[in-house]
Amino acid sequence: EFTKNIPSSSNEFNNIPIKDIILQIKQTYQSSILKYFYNIEVAEYKCSSCGYKHYNIHNKIISELFINNNSYDNIQSFINSKYNNNSYENITGLKCPVCNNISINRNLSLYIDNINYFITSINRYNFKSFLLEKNQQLINIDNRFSLQTIDLNKSINTIEYKNNIFDLKSIIIHNGSYNNGHYITINKDKSDIFYLYNDLNHFKMNYVDFFNSNLLKENSHTFIYQSNIIHDLPLSDISLL
Repeated sequence: EFTKNIPSSSNEFNNIPIKDIILQIKQTYQSSILKYFYNIEVAEYKCSSCGYKHYNIHNKIISELFINNNSYDNIQSFINSKYNNNSYENITGLKCPVCNNISINRNLSLYIDNINYFITSINRYNFKSFLLEKNQQLINIDNRFSLQTIDLNKSINTIEYKNNIFDLKSIIIHNGSYNNGHYITINKDKSDIFYLYNDLNHFKMNYVDFFNSNLLKENSHTFIYQSNIIHDLPLSDISLL
């Protein structure tokens, strides 16, 4: 994990470029068998008064999302609610080290290599009156979504973005309650045919059944997408799973 401080005065700037920090972090997992599944998350903290910035940059495999009784109804909207470069949220409990202002805003963004995977998990469990309950809100599963991710070559002293397309590869379903249930996995091939894996059983699902199944919409919680650099095709021919 790296941190990066940017003073409010430009002539005080003597820090490592954001691009170089990301490249350093990439080197830490290049020998790992999971290297295609790592993303790099950048948290930018900005003082609303003097403009002082602090960056927290680290690698991660799974990006967790929360339902929290919101109105989002598909994967795209959940992801955009967390990783939106045009939106900052106020963070309590922090103070600017330059001007002592306590109004600090945060923005989260991701760096994802071409053809790498993006794994996200939706937390469906809520505490209510000392009980843990499963939220079975219907969530439509996007076959493809777009996301503004970090443009590495342009991100020197500030974060710059580019548009990335991601295609669905696999989902994990949990059918049951928080203390009792069963997991199944569904993978998609390049022809948009879905295969359901339930222990030793293996079934084929057609495209329409998959996207219209309320059972899947109510119980899906982990989604694997792959960055698609061939935007004019329905699915990248590159397949690492």
